Amino acid sequence: MNFVVYVTDPAANDAFSIYQWLAERSAHGAANWKAAYRSALVKLQTTAGSFGLAPETVEFGEELHEMFFKTRSGHRYRLLFVIRGDIVHVARIRGPGQVLLSRDDINLGD
Repeated sequence: MNFVVYVTDPAANDAFSIYQWLAERSAHGAANWKAAYRSALVKLQTTAGSFGLAPETVEFGEELHEMFFKTRSGHRYRLLFVIRGDIVHVARIRGPGQVLLSRDDINLGD
């Protein structure tokens, strides 16, 4: 099945913040992260249904999936998303060491 991937405003803000933080430290690292992030979004278009549930699902009340992606340097990031029909709603992006989200941290805009 092919999915349409929609990045919510909170997830877009997460991506911007992560990129900015990395860019302040390493332009090369930020570029690598951006490439890994874009690749993850493309992968979701065809494989979103194959990813497991995030621990936050219990509090969220809807099936919240998680996909891990890595940069070339091996740092692991997490995309949190909900599948509704053929649309994948990317809810948030989490970086290494960030704590789990509460229900109030996840807003799909509906």
